[in-house]
Amino acid sequence: MSGHSGAPFARIDTVCLDLDGTLVDTVSGWHAAFAECWPDLLAITPTLDRIESSASAYDDYLRQYMHDAHVAAGEGEWSDEFVRAGFRRLVALDGAPADQAANAVADAYIEGANAHMQLFPEVAEALTRLGARARLGLISNGLVRDQEAKIERAAIADRFDVIVISEAVDLVKPDPAIFQYALDRLDARPEHALYAGDNPEHDVAGARAAGMLAVWVHRGDGFYGTAPDADATVSNLDELATLLTR
Repeated sequence: MSGHSGAPFARIDTVCLDLDGTLVDTVSGWHAAFAECWPDLLAITPTLDRIESSASAYDDYLRQYMHDAHVAAGEGEWSDEFVRAGFRRLVALDGAPADQAANAVADAYIEGANAHMQLFPEVAEALTRLGARARLGLISNGLVRDQEAKIERAAIADRFDVIVISEAVDLVKPDPAIFQYALDRLDARPEHALYAGDNPEHDVAGARAAGMLAVWVHRGDGFYGTAPDADATVSNLDELATLLTR
């Protein structure tokens, strides 16, 4: 745990949290769903077996391909089409495109991914500690279908006073407006609020632009690089709860 302590956090009465990669172990869920699809991808493009494992195929290729499709679209709301674009690019690595087959595997992956999502081990207890200290809000980018499925599977809806999903409100992090939208519904002021999440741009920069303190939850994934503007960095939600109660 690194960053400031004391006065800046002592005034916090509202804590808002990200979902994916912060509360829910989405990467492990994605890996599990992709592993189930891997044999179907090998059937389409057998030369993909040169990749060491399904985890390598996901981490070293597919995740970046989906991210590239999102960036090319302007980084607005997430779409299933970004997943399909990533799968199409993957199966075309060593041969002619097989778009229809790739799309079918992508759709199977999309359907199965949420079923593998689990809370990080410390989250349930950390939410109890945080909820005793502050009002809690959840602000998540994503499709309502996906995010509600994760929240239901994790059984955490009743832990939050407000849940805001980007697709439902037509606002997407890092737009400060989505943070203010949640704060208005929490009857909270940004200077007394904190946001914690794993994405330096969406979560840290977005929250700071909204006038909130921002904590980077850095679990060691490495995909997002660094967050130099964060008010503090923690490796899990237990450390966040300690930061606010010490």
